[in-house]
Amino acid sequence: MQVNNKNRNENIQGDKSQTKPDQKIESSEDSKRKKPSLHQKEKKYLSAQPGTEQSHSETLPPESGKQAMNRFNMINSHFQFKDAFTDVNVVSSTKDKSVKNEKISELEIATKAALEDDQNKEFQKHLGIRSPAAEKLINQLKTEQGNSTHYNLDEIEQGIIEKNKIQEIFQGDTPQLLGRISPQELSDAVFGKKCFPQFSDKPEGAQFVAELMDVINQKMSQMKSTDKGMALVFRFPGTYGAVGHVALGSLWRNSQGRLQLDISHQESLAPQPEIKRNAYTGKIFDTFDTHESYPGQIAPVIESMKLFGLPSVNVFPVPHPEVLRPYTQAFMKIGHFTPYGATHQWKPAKGNGAESAIRPETCFNVFYKTWNKLNGTHVNWEPTLPTVFLKIKPLLGIPASAFTKFRDKKGNEQPLEEACKDESNAVAIFIKIGTEWVSSGSADVNGKIPLKVSKATIQNGVTGIPLNNGVRSFKFTDETRALQGLSLDGHAVIKDKVYTADEASRMKYVGNKDSMTMSYVAPMNGTKTGRAKL
Repeated sequence: MQVNNKNRNENIQGDKSQTKPDQKIESSEDSKRKKPSLHQKEKKYLSAQPGTEQSHSETLPPESGKQAMNRFNMINSHFQFKDAFTDVNVVSSTKDKSVKNEKISELEIATKAALEDDQNKEFQKHLGIRSPAAEKLINQLKTEQGNSTHYNLDEIEQGIIEKNKIQEIFQGDTPQLLGRISPQELSDAVFGKKCFPQFSDKPEGAQFVAELMDVINQKMSQMKSTDKGMALVFRFPGTYGAVGHVALGSLWRNSQGRLQLDISHQESLAPQPEIKRNAYTGKIFDTFDTHESYPGQIAPVIESMKLFGLPSVNVFPVPHPEVLRPYTQAFMKIGHFTPYGATHQWKPAKGNGAESAIRPETCFNVFYKTWNKLNGTHVNWEPTLPTVFLKIKPLLGIPASAFTKFRDKKGNEQPLEEACKDESNAVAIFIKIGTEWVSSGSADVNGKIPLKVSKATIQNGVTGIPLNNGVRSFKFTDETRALQGLSLDGHAVIKDKVYTADEASRMKYVGNKDSMTMSYVAPMNGTKTGRAKL
């Protein structure tokens, strides 16, 4: 995914053509002592930021300090930054300039360059957030300035967005009218390699397709003249521990008349201390098989289906189903990694929470933005709780009366909106909602297996975890590092991987405690449908 830099470079070159070269003649001694130009410092700052392409900086020709200042002024004028930096010192050649002001000057140029960089434009356009490189520089600059009110970020960003409305970097295929769908073509789409291929020869797979077929045919009568396909809202129970997961699909006919089923969802990648990633990270995928990216080589959505079968689904007619695939690929190409969590205080791994400068997201946030794209609109980032959650409740099949009041730490009952003002409350609220939302209401196609969370205790040195009667398979809900010392046949166990009752009987705990109590999730006893044999 590339955005054309031609106009930007022409503007820069045009500005430089009017700039007289520095007339100062330097001796060889002075040349050796000469500091790097501001342009070189800008490149140093940008190239040091994760996810920033150094090649973008290298497209600009070398420039002197004076030329860098002219370019800085040109950018400031071109993007109409509205005096956002009016009271902050910029480039100065005076000998008595303080080190702090010099550092601020460098950060200002690097920050502006990062904000107008192609990568940040793509993040702004498609995700509604700044790129990680831009966020980090902004945070550094605010720190150096002591959060000075002179730095008016909103005005700067508004100038960039208004003056640089880049074209959509994705172009969807022109869809045909959806028309009548045959059972065979729906089956082929549902069991495609990015959807549910593991159910292609299972009885529950055939039942799922038959029920989905009935719903789609019913929804055909609700389609408007502008609607070209269907949005499928997938609800997966017990995907992360006991927490549910939402994914979005689109069903449509391409220009050749072939039925397409595309997938988009944000996966929550677990912490990996070995690579110094101590917090959960959100990443976008166009498939449910994400084992290559997830620690432990498991795919949480697939593990969820091993326990609870195929997901429940809500179906809605939409005007732009064809944009889901290229839009999701746009997410993927820009290397979308954001801190996962409902708030900045989300620290389920007992590690670091989200960086204060970068807005955390959940699958709810990404689902909401993607849903709007299918309906021809664009939305920027909004907090998961309560804003996004309240807007997507009807799409998820959550009753209006559900999750409206919660108790705070003092036991006082409060409306959701009020309780979420305290981030520490919001974390607990999100966990409760996450565990219960999938089963809070019915769907167009209902999942068949409810879940139950239980606890088990194993003594130090003892083999065998005592599961509840009737449990044939389960997943741990505790974080992997909290399960330290618990092993199966000499290998450490991990969260979210499905284990059988037989494997539980072989697990052993050897640690620094007398015993370990762990939480696990399993299909509720008494359900007629057993574990999917995947």
